[in-house]
Amino acid sequence: MLALLLLIVLIAGGAAAWVWYGITKPYQGFAAEGVFVDVPRGASSRHVAHLLKANGVVRSALALEIYARRHPKRTLQAGEYFFDHAVTGREVFWKLASGEVYQQPFTVREGETMFDIARELEAAKFMRAGDFLYAAGDPALIRDIAPGAQTLEGFLFPATYELPRHPAASELTTEMVHKFKEEWKRINDPPAGGQQPRATAGP
Repeated sequence: MLALLLLIVLIAGGAAAWVWYGITKPYQGFAAEGVFVDVPRGASSRHVAHLLKANGVVRSALALEIYARRHPKRTLQAGEYFFDHAVTGREVFWKLASGEVYQQPFTVREGETMFDIARELEAAKFMRAGDFLYAAGDPALIRDIAPGAQTLEGFLFPATYELPRHPAASELTTEMVHKFKEEWKRINDPPAGGQQPRATAGP
């Protein structure tokens, strides 16, 4: 019985050490272009762990799954992630739990038309120009403020946007119009106290 108990303790200790090693020691590096991993919505921690293992991001899918079970209040967020250097399984978990998805800046400058924006999106390889123009041609997003508008032209707010590699055109136009409405509201809202600003008399 003593020998059996000792064997069980040794096995348990070995398993714990294996899991600890699999989650705390950095795994392999990557080629210069790095590795992209797309985590689908609603995927279980087990599925995500095996997906990361298959792409060479983590040493052990089981170790990552066990670590995820120790943090049941944290969910692995959907999205596309980029890995370009060796990291620990623990770092991978927290990167996904924090939703640190891969993004690139894209700047829309003042005075640009939706055709200019479409060309630049295609040149930067975010999406086809036609896809953006199709989304920008639907004025449904601005019916509340411009019921007679035929397109979103003039309502695509100039700013720098953080985009995934392949953003959906409709999601991008929605974000741009939302920023426009925020700025429109800020400009047109009365100042604190509810009084409209008074015009300054001329000389």
